[in-house]
Amino acid sequence: MPRKQTKKRSVKARSPVMTRSRARKAADEAISRANAKAKANAKAKAKAKAKAKTATRPRKGSIVVITSLKHGAQGKLGKVADYSTDGKRVALITFYNSQFFVSQVEDVRTRTPAEKKKRPPSLRREATLDSMEYNILN
Repeated sequence: MPRKQTKKRSVKARSPVMTRSRARKAADEAISRANAKAKANAKAKAKAKAKAKTATRPRKGSIVVITSLKHGAQGKLGKVADYSTDGKRVALITFYNSQFFVSQVEDVRTRTPAEKKKRPPSLRREATLDSMEYNILN
């Protein structure tokens, strides 16, 4: 006698209980989300640091006010000629007598909007450095 054919049944759905593979996937996703968030925060902090760093350093060729007491040039205007290779010192040429001197980046500041409205005096020489001045700077 032939065997009685049984009715095919569909596979039962698994219970919603977490299996090992699902738990591992969920843990991996949580870790990757946390890493992505930490990476984004670190990137934002680095960007903020970079902005703060460049804000204090005036651009090459810009007119700055000297704030240090060195060289007897406090409050005078100067033009940024160049930076040292490490970026900590700046070469300035004063508008008063076109004197060249080296100062720390912290000892100069950009002009305020009120100071920018005043017409700056013209330089008596170009704001480029010769080889001797460049050697003094670096």
